[in-house]
Amino acid sequence: MAFIVYNAGNKRGSTEASAKGVTLNIDGTDISTRQWQSPYAADKANSATIVYAVSLATGSHTVKGRFFSMGNGKTVTIDERQLIVFCFPASLVTLWFKESSLSTSTLLDTPVDDIEAIVTGTLPKDSDLLVIYTAGNPSATEYFEGKGTLLNIDAVDKSSSTSWQSPYSSNYPNSVTSLWCELVTAGLHIVKGRFFSNLAGNTVTIANRQLVVLSFSG
Repeated sequence: MAFIVYNAGNKRGSTEASAKGVTLNIDGTDISTRQWQSPYAADKANSATIVYAVSLATGSHTVKGRFFSMGNGKTVTIDERQLIVFCFPASLVTLWFKESSLSTSTLLDTPVDDIEAIVTGTLPKDSDLLVIYTAGNPSATEYFEGKGTLLNIDAVDKSSSTSWQSPYSSNYPNSVTSLWCELVTAGLHIVKGRFFSNLAGNTVTIANRQLVVLSFSG
């Protein structure tokens, strides 16, 4: 089981003429989803993060972080990046993972389910869960006040997992990442990514998301 995180950003003052996006390439194939972020203004600081999980066969593998400009012909920069590939023997970890590029929106300032970020599984033992939910849009309807995300486990919102982000302006790229860790008992569990508008009555959108749940038992 390979757990992958790619975080790429530029500092204030480096060339960033447009929003940028990131994705991952595994053994020569780009994954199907992306994440994006837009800076406050040209040449301002900007970072984008994407997470992934996959089962890999024994042998040699190549994982690449990839990035791109959201404006054709407009330069974007990476000053620093971190690419983590953390591999576990399949017998030591239970993996639940979902990625999707189906678009969904809300204008509520209270959390609603991201219908494409729900995973269900049964654990044979009490386990520690590590959960990461990354949700964003490239240029869909997104009020400039932005959106928030959080995680829900077994019908309980984990308010301390909440994160927020606002784009450069309305309908610009914007991604948010929420993280959570919790000990759960053996049995059936449902993990959800949820999102909300930072200002009620203004629509925000998720076009791509990745929901990773790693379970470690003693």
